[in-house]
Amino acid sequence: REVDESIVWLQISPNTLRPENTGSATTDGIELAGSLQLTRYLRASASYTWLDSERDATGRDLPGQPEDETHARVQLGPETVWKLVGEVEHTGEILVNEGGSRRLPRRTVWNVSAALNLAALPGSGVSRFVPELWVLARIDNVTDTAVRDSFAFPRPGRNATGGIEARW
Repeated sequence: REVDESIVWLQISPNTLRPENTGSATTDGIELAGSLQLTRYLRASASYTWLDSERDATGRDLPGQPEDETHARVQLGPETVWKLVGEVEHTGEILVNEGGSRRLPRRTVWNVSAALNLAALPGSGVSRFVPELWVLARIDNVTDTAVRDSFAFPRPGRNATGGIEARW
């Protein structure tokens, strides 16, 4: 990928970030992705990305991009009735400042979720009103790994969400 002009946020002091035009840059990389439905009740997917990005003028690494990322997901259950999902996200080291002295370390985050379609339950009567009524719960960052974004700002640790989704 050839980049003509790009803006990245660089850390210039412990408490200060500034936007900087990187000028032209070149990114070489590999991306692999695949998914597989093993049975009606078991699905798996995974993706891997490796990037090598350099500013054309200086040959230095382009800040704000991880060296590599991996995402894998396993889903159990009949997709129209219930789903249990486990995910793992691995992010490689991220360069934060231009000089290379500030880098965010590699990290691995685990997420889980569960969902139930109340309309698909026999005798529930919900299907008379809507064909799908999902109740769902999700926990992100189950292991409470310290995660920072590409600006080096901390992201929330473990968090849980829930919801109801209707489709008609």
